[in-house]
Amino acid sequence: MMHVTKPGDNIFADLGFDDAEALSLQTKSKRIISEKLAIKDQLKQAEAATIL
Repeated sequence: MMHVTKPGDNIFADLGFDDAEALSLQTKSKRIISEKLAIKDQLKQAEAATIL
């Protein structure tokens, strides 16, 4: 049977990283994802501005 990480769990801990490193990697990943989503949102706003 294949293991599935539940939403909200730390995938890095599941991959075998020690607790401190898993937390650090999860925090960095969340920050990068947030930054990318913000950039994506800004691009959508810029496209809308050119259309309007």
